[in-house]
Amino acid sequence: MTEHVERLNPNRPLPIVSYGLPYEEAIARHLAETLHKTRPYLLVSGTLSRETDVVDRLRARLERDDGGSSGTALVGVRRGMHSHTLYADLLEVLADLRATRADAIVVVGGGSLVDAAKALAFALANGADSHEALDALHANPDDLDARLQAQRGASLSMQGVSLYGVELGASHGIGHQLGPQGVPHAETTCVLLPAVLKYNARVNGDQQAQVAAALWDDPVVAAVLQKQFHLARDTADLGDVLDAIIRALDLPRTLAVYGIGRDKLDDIAVNSLTDLACQTNPVPLTEKKQVLEILEACLGET
Repeated sequence: MTEHVERLNPNRPLPIVSYGLPYEEAIARHLAETLHKTRPYLLVSGTLSRETDVVDRLRARLERDDGGSSGTALVGVRRGMHSHTLYADLLEVLADLRATRADAIVVVGGGSLVDAAKALAFALANGADSHEALDALHANPDDLDARLQAQRGASLSMQGVSLYGVELGASHGIGHQLGPQGVPHAETTCVLLPAVLKYNARVNGDQQAQVAAALWDDPVVAAVLQKQFHLARDTADLGDVLDAIIRALDLPRTLAVYGIGRDKLDDIAVNSLTDLACQTNPVPLTEKKQVLEILEACLGET
């Protein structure tokens, strides 16, 4: 099989995105040839470790003496972590990383594990102890090409931050406060982003219109917006468009889905004001009433 490697930043050797090889082959190759590491530690999601053979496959590949990655072996495995990257989990793994003398962290799983690996790398370094593809994937979860394109799209979506220094905004900042209320990390954006876009349109409406136009130009998206949600291109703003797309994917759109009512909004709003991402929102959130305006729009029926 042919491997394809892409740099997220063309001016830097790392990070890279690799696709085309079985994951265990890609990990073995880049541990040996790109990172020159021989003592990897694996963070793997609980679901994948229970229901698949990902750990056994990776262990066997790393320990196989084929002249390419000889001498490399897993020194430890952490199976599963809590959502939102709890400090208690991090400290447990940090102690294990030090005890095993791991020189690399391999992640097989979702966002919380990736965030954990980044935090652990910082802790070790500093001695710290404390679209079509998406639509097709939703319609046919077994479509491997759709999964690949969705994953590539997810990595490309971060180029605004990694390449151009785009600041995070209120959807991210308020979302940090929804985690302790039981809202999974990715789903916070589903709930918040359309309302945040409408709130910010007063200062970046022209930029939002460009994004909305790009979505309308996609025939698959346009068909969903018109036929399923009866939106019109000349009247629907970007918040309306994303609301429809998220609903079409059967993803949650309201706080009520998680049992979050008005009685919890004040605390969420106050805590949100301390989050840097709220301060770098296109309309900086400096008062509780601003956050409450966004949260009220996300309540839904109770």
